[in-house]
Parts: sequence; structure tokens; C-alpha cells
Amino acid sequence: MFYKISLGLFLMVGSLFFILPKPAAAFWWFDKPQVATSSISILDDQAKTNLAVKYKLWEVAFEKKDVEAVIASQDKFLFTVPEINYLFATEVKNIKSPTLTDVGVTSSNGNINVAANFHKFISGRFSFIAKPVSVENKLRLQLMHVKFYGFSVPTAWLEEPVNNALDNYFSFLYKDSRYQGFTFISNDNSLQFKPTFKK
Repeated sequence: MFYKISLGLFLMVGSLFFILPKPAAAFWWFDKPQVATSSISILDDQAKTNLAVKYKLWEVAFEKKDVEAVIASQDKFLFTVPEINYLFATEVKNIKSPTLTDVGVTSSNGNINVAANFHKFISGRFSFIAKPVSVENKLRLQLMHVKFYGFSVPTAWLEEPVNNALDNYFSFLYKDSRYQGFTFISNDNSLQFKPTFKK
């Protein structure tokens, strides 16, 4: 039902090591990562249909770099946490030798929380908190509490490559003279990216 999940949508929910399309390869410093989850978030048929419609809007607007489509749908880029987890799980459920397992995304207090079991070179539980922020009207992920095996990891190791990838992904939007910025709304059940434009 879904195409490969886009780089921008993954990055915005802090999924730094999930299976990414080719544009993401530039910022992954080992090789293309893979992920699998042990269970799939349950959505009923109506919820799956609604999700397919919303994801198609995202794909047409951001994957095809169509500013007019972004403007036409600027209030509709909203995904619930169960929808996000369902997208992740359904995209990667058949991957062999995954880099990540037991991936979970939650949202609270304006932050995005990601946790997963990491299996690359060494194995262990990996988690972090990401706060979407605006810097000069550009989307940035400010990482906090990055941990591996319960030990803190320097956030700078991850922030720069992730935010460079975000710049590349959204550059078509930033270059448009009508673009004025965005708001990112995160609550306990949903995440919304809402760009604004001059009228």
C-alpha cells in the first residue's frame, strides 16, 4: 500500500537509522542501514485507508519537490504516533539481518522519543529524544539524551549529518520566495509539520 517512506518524514520523527531511500546514503557513515520490528502497530481498515491518503499527499508534495502541492496541502501533513509506527513496521517487516529491531516512536512535551535495539558491529539498546526546532526558518532536529547501552553519546556526532540531510531534502521549499517558515506540532498522539507561505 505504501511506497518507501521518504527521507524527510523519517528524519522529522527522529528515525536516524531506519531504512532510507538513496538520498540518505550520503550521511550514513557505514553503509545503508536496515531495520525490522518484532510487531506491527495495529490499524483498522479505515485507519489504513486514511493513512494511505495522507502519505500520498506527503509523497506528491515532498518526494516530487512540488511546492504547489505543498501549498495546497500545508495543513494536512499530520500523522498520529500509531500511524508512524505502522509505517515503519510495514516497510521493514521482511528485511533480513536488520540493523534495528523493536523500534518504537512516541511523542510527548513537544519532543519525539525513539528507542530500538541496535545490531551493527555491536548490539545494544539505543535511544534518543529529538526536538524539532526552527533555525532561520529551516527545520532542525535538536537531539537530547542520546544513549547506547545506557551510556550517553555526544549529540554532535548525529546532529550535523542529520540536519545536513534535512537541508538537502527541504531545499526546494527553502528556495521558494513564498516560503515563510513552519511550525512543528508534537503532542502525545500526533506529529504535524505545517509550512507557511506568503499569500
